Amino acid sequence: MLGPLWLIAIAATFVSSLCESARPKAVEGEPRVSNGALGAVGAFAGLVTPFVLFLYAFWHVLGDDRVIYSASDLIAHSVVRSTVIIAIFAILFVATMGGAIPGWIVSSSAPRAARALYRFSPFVATATLIFSFAFAYPSAAHVVELFLAR
Repeated sequence: MLGPLWLIAIAATFVSSLCESARPKAVEGEPRVSNGALGAVGAFAGLVTPFVLFLYAFWHVLGDDRVIYSASDLIAHSVVRSTVIIAIFAILFVATMGGAIPGWIVSSSAPRAARALYRFSPFVATATLIFSFAFAYPSAAHVVELFLAR
């Protein structure tokens, strides 16, 4: 239904969240770790990626076996489909927060590793967004079009 690309993107979201949350605590005598503008791009990518993945999954769950012509058709779904959508939302939440918790642990227990992970986080987040957007764009754009067209 959603395919292996979606699962790979979920795993990449987990890794991205782990890297972003591994920001080491400031130590006296050392400069504070900051990624600057690149970090802002990475933070934006980290926020947008789960949304894009959710739109992709939303479209594939609701539009799987019938043609959807309007937003009202899209909203009128069965209990089973709404349960699946809640499960997808839970998977995305666990992937994002599940990566944050080990990142926090790494930041407090291994500051040098945390520093390296945090420096790498904008690249991981941006690559995850590009990968997710590459395969999810048609579905996500269609969902947005349906809701904005009304």
